[in-house]
Amino acid sequence: MTGLTGGVRFGLQGKPAAGKRRACAIAAALAASITGATAGAAARLDRAPYGTTQGGQAVEIFTMTNDHGLRVCFLSLGGVITQIDVPDRTGRLDDIVLGLNTLREYETLPGHFGAITGRYANRIGGAQFTLNGQTYHLIANNGPNTLHGGPSALDRQIWTVTPLTVPGGVAATLSYVSPDGDQNFPGTLTTHDCSIGFRTCRCHRTPAPGGFRDRRHRPSRRGRSRCCAEC
Repeated sequence: MTGLTGGVRFGLQGKPAAGKRRACAIAAALAASITGATAGAAARLDRAPYGTTQGGQAVEIFTMTNDHGLRVCFLSLGGVITQIDVPDRTGRLDDIVLGLNTLREYETLPGHFGAITGRYANRIGGAQFTLNGQTYHLIANNGPNTLHGGPSALDRQIWTVTPLTVPGGVAATLSYVSPDGDQNFPGTLTTHDCSIGFRTCRCHRTPAPGGFRDRRHRPSRRGRSRCCAEC
């Protein structure tokens, strides 16, 4: 699983430097990012239908590959990394990701295999917290606690995937807007790419990974509009 500490970017570049190939692949699984030194190798990002959720939403699978055998697959559902194929010293590919076989399994089985977790990674005891004197009652999904944001949190949502071209490779950014009240959390949470991180509208405060902090909306350097009329 990937803890949500900012925006999310997947990237795949040319052949990793010697001795770093395995480390890069493990970093991809843990931090939703895979990079390497540019060596002039062609890289591409393909997309294809993966299925339809029980709620009727289309899910796509994205596959990043390069000429040296490295391959990363992820879904628009929760940003789930389904597969990372890494060549060993003899060139034999092997998948190093623990994942599931079908979309239905990702939807229904317990666990958060390879997914973006949030709004809050880990447990919130008693499925409630108090912020600025107000107590918020969340949805319990781990005994009496709320785990990884609730039963229908960010790992169960369809994210917008935007392919990017980067020097020496390809990349993709994932974005999603969690509205005020989603899973009973306060504040609108908007995720963007890594250069912007995630934001909330200034009319609410919301818990953020690592503690409860005021994440107020500020206009981005790219001139995007404010997230609501109250800001």
